[in-house]
Amino acid sequence: MFKRFVATLLVLLITMTSDFQTNSVAAKSDANNNEMVAISAGSDFYVSLTRQGTVWSWGNNELGQLGDGTELKRTAPVQVDGLLDITALSAGKMHVLALQKDGSVWAWGSNRLKQLGIKDVEQSNIPVKVQSISDATGIAAGEYHSVVLKRDGTVWAWGLRLLTPMQVTGLSDITAVAATSFKSLALNKDGSVWEWSMSRNPREDRIDSFTVPQKISDLSNIIAISISERHALALKKDGTVWAWGSNYVGQLGDGTNAERSKPVKVKGLSGVIAISSGEEHSIALKSDGTVWGWGANNTGQVGVPMQWEFIKHERKLINYSTPVKVNISGITAIGAGETQSFAIGKGGVAWGWGDGLAGINRMTEVQSYVIDPQFESASSFSDGVAYTDRGVFINQDREKVMTVPDRFCRGMYVFENGISVSCIMVGDKMRFGLFDKNFREIVKPQYEFFDKFVDGLAAVYKNGKWGFIDRNGKEVVKPQYEAYGYSYEFLEGLALVSKNGKMGYIDKTGKVVIPLRYDYARSFSDGLAAIMVKDKFGYIDKNGKIVIQPKYDEAYSFGEGVAIVYRNGWLLIDKSGKETKLKLNWQYEISESDTFSEGLLKVKFKGKYGFMNKKGELVVKAQYESIDPFIGGVARISKSDPKNARAYPKYGFVDKKGKEIIPAKYDYVGMFSEGLADVRQNGKWGFVDQTGKVIVKLQFDDALSYSEGLAAVKVNGKWGYIRNPLHAVK
Repeated sequence: MFKRFVATLLVLLITMTSDFQTNSVAAKSDANNNEMVAISAGSDFYVSLTRQGTVWSWGNNELGQLGDGTELKRTAPVQVDGLLDITALSAGKMHVLALQKDGSVWAWGSNRLKQLGIKDVEQSNIPVKVQSISDATGIAAGEYHSVVLKRDGTVWAWGLRLLTPMQVTGLSDITAVAATSFKSLALNKDGSVWEWSMSRNPREDRIDSFTVPQKISDLSNIIAISISERHALALKKDGTVWAWGSNYVGQLGDGTNAERSKPVKVKGLSGVIAISSGEEHSIALKSDGTVWGWGANNTGQVGVPMQWEFIKHERKLINYSTPVKVNISGITAIGAGETQSFAIGKGGVAWGWGDGLAGINRMTEVQSYVIDPQFESASSFSDGVAYTDRGVFINQDREKVMTVPDRFCRGMYVFENGISVSCIMVGDKMRFGLFDKNFREIVKPQYEFFDKFVDGLAAVYKNGKWGFIDRNGKEVVKPQYEAYGYSYEFLEGLALVSKNGKMGYIDKTGKVVIPLRYDYARSFSDGLAAIMVKDKFGYIDKNGKIVIQPKYDEAYSFGEGVAIVYRNGWLLIDKSGKETKLKLNWQYEISESDTFSEGLLKVKFKGKYGFMNKKGELVVKAQYESIDPFIGGVARISKSDPKNARAYPKYGFVDKKGKEIIPAKYDYVGMFSEGLADVRQNGKWGFVDQTGKVIVKLQFDDALSYSEGLAAVKVNGKWGYIRNPLHAVK
């Protein structure tokens, strides 16, 4: 059941009155107006507020709840146009409220139960002004209704088929409001807390009144409130937290699982300045910048790794009936979603943990399984599906979506844009074709080799000849070309081909555009291609014109405007043919497959690898057993232990200055994907970011790189999936 997100902090929202707002997250002032200062969570969607007063949103959008004028799901934040000087946000299940500096209230998303306060439409994909509300100082979006606090201390509400805002009688001198499904809370300036509900007219199936607000007994000196579907929190002036309601997973934090009709003190907490209640969990922020959580932890929402205990041979998830400390610090704001939690630190950096998070700058190390370990084998997600054992494909919602028919080979099929290479056995040989996600054969398996699609075409091999096929299965170029040591692919619109011992180039229609007349050639790169004429290398352009005369003993492909050539020593040339002598002697080796990447080129010296710059200077010492090109400012390396020649090399990453930003201490590291690299140490796998920080603890028996927001991980012989904690997408 949906839980309204509520966050209450003892810091002022930007340009607000002194009245504190609920259902929003605030951060202390900072010079950077674009920093994130607030996050509010709906049902699988999120809205955020910047210091500048603009609003951004991401996540599901089927009812226009992102307010961007569309119904498109967004995996990264998009700005909600037309909103400026916003001081507070509150997300309901499928609608959002925004409070403007001038006291007006704006709303968007679902209006099926009139929660936007407008008639004759079921939704609005853009913000609309709530016409009958002005001089507002606080907002709270319930599941299907809306609550507003006015400057005069009165409270107004609408929704659940009540179109026009009605005043909640019996409330005055209110300073804050909070809302969930039918219930709402109000905080009086005298420190008392009041509760009321929407009253339903069963004959007309709508709300036509409110219950008389009731004062919560045994509460005084309260300065902040928060409410969820089944429990509520209150923060006292002395920094202690009090809770009441359901407690079956410890969400009241009193060390028991007993339901409480009257408030009880949360154990072990003092110095608290902010509180927020999730559906079945609670979090608190202390004055020292630390965050504490308690209650249900089935998605890691409390802020510590999920753990299980065995009771009478039954595996049971551990929840927390008293607060535990979250491993982050320097926090200025918090908020709880349905099954997730948020925190904002200095500079507007947002953290999040739990289920279904997307688009957040930074996450904690907390992990939960999106798909529990259960498979004998698993692949990474591609095109929305992953291949598991027994030929079954699953989606990210844990659903079995298709099964490979028995006539096809069992293997790790990977879909891209709706199609995948298919395979059948013909005798003891494999033959390859194409099928779609319904396993309809686009191309009957007939090829001995089927390469990846590049630029819309894939190379295929049949009866000793190469050709090209498009995604519709048409043989654009019938197999006719000879193998020359590696497969074909189109690069920069042309493919290098070979026939009768000569090499040339064809375009994507199969037309020969540069005649097959060269004894040797390389693919086009940076608009030029190396060709051999009479045992000497030069370069041609895409018209086949020689632009750098053949005079080199060796010539490699261009990259970043330069290429490596050899003539009485290694030289660097630009696209005009201008030469620069490198400060490398003949003992240095440069591979023909390597080009400059981010300004640096891999070189080998006495069996060890390093990097040189475009001046020919060795900027990363040749000391590594292996080294990969730079991507995103880092390069993977492996390094031997000089004291133990028999030991396997260790892996890490270096930056462009040669500094080992991730020391060579791991038994293996994968390449960075979606901001994280999989690493192995002492038989356990986890994930690190580009600073070397362990983001996902080394705890798995095996792991694959992140893809489409998930990574396959192996535990106790079974594969499951975890979400990317940096920018996970549900």
